[in-house]
Amino acid sequence: MSLYLWLFLLAAVCAAFGSDPKWERISYGLSFLCLTSFLTLRYAQGTDWLAYNYIFVSAPVTINLNSIYYTEAFHSEFGWKIINNLWRCLGFDFISLSILISVIEMYFLGRFLKRYSPNRALSLVLACPVIYFVYFFSALRQGLVVAVFLGLMLPMLENEQHGKFILLDLLLSTIHSGALVLLLLLVVQKIQIKHIFTLIVASVCIGVGLSFVLQYIVSFIGISYETSGVNLLALIYRLAIYSITVMLYSGRNSVDTSSKLLFKCYSIGFCIYLVFMSNELISSRLAAPLLAIECALLPALLKGQSRQGSVLLLCIISMCLVMYLKNISAAIDQSKYIEEISVLNYPYISVFNTNDIYHYSTSYYLSFLKPI
Repeated sequence: MSLYLWLFLLAAVCAAFGSDPKWERISYGLSFLCLTSFLTLRYAQGTDWLAYNYIFVSAPVTINLNSIYYTEAFHSEFGWKIINNLWRCLGFDFISLSILISVIEMYFLGRFLKRYSPNRALSLVLACPVIYFVYFFSALRQGLVVAVFLGLMLPMLENEQHGKFILLDLLLSTIHSGALVLLLLLVVQKIQIKHIFTLIVASVCIGVGLSFVLQYIVSFIGISYETSGVNLLALIYRLAIYSITVMLYSGRNSVDTSSKLLFKCYSIGFCIYLVFMSNELISSRLAAPLLAIECALLPALLKGQSRQGSVLLLCIISMCLVMYLKNISAAIDQSKYIEEISVLNYPYISVFNTNDIYHYSTSYYLSFLKPI
């Protein structure tokens, strides 16, 4: 069985133990250590890692802003290109950059969970299918934006440090332009909970209307998401998780200030997802940092639940597993793995067995890997 499945199983068991305050710290520590090790030591895993390696090796070995590297010939924002260029100038390889970014991502995720989640092991399970496996593992730029937002920008928003929030967001937008969406949160504290439902309905109506023209708009603008459509499984997953969150939130007699802010931000993310639901890549990329809030919000709302909480916990973990398997399947397809590879035997390749990637993948980007 694939190591990825064993990893999820371990995280799920730790989440079950983590519901008991006596075991929360130990179960979280074990799960966090395994997930961090798995992430930092990976090699050529996920849908975009190899493409990011290609961008890195294409960077000049000296700082040269007039290079073709800084034109539209290479798809990434200016800040990301500068990071790659500087790292190459220092004589480091892409593996070391991948490790550094992984450590930063897990640090900020841990910082976020320490502040907001009462069951951090469950939070890690919630992070597994999308935040961890898709963004941290593969979409490095977006993963970095998500992590910094959760661990640094959300506390700034809570403490009303709007100046710092804006400056950091503008800096992150040079790594991934989708970070600019986070500026919407500057008005989120003024939104009343009773108006959230109205926003959801409006988002659905806009999303349905936009579905008839979004692909034409994307094609006209010339961005790279024009071939993406609705992902029904992802949409159902989002609807189910948000519905559970609303049910838990509505059922509580009182909600602390932090959870109220998280719910508002999460709801804004869900609205963004609904508006662009006809293009799965756009909706998921734009809403990712805000939807990631569910990792802490759900455990916070589940706290104090008894029998009902256990049933919901099982349902949530089951849904996470389905999405996890779905995203592994997507990684196999998009990374051009051989036909014999499936979600059950998807190989984990680390920095200790780098040559194994050539046995499984036929990706064009393999030719840009540096021999180790």
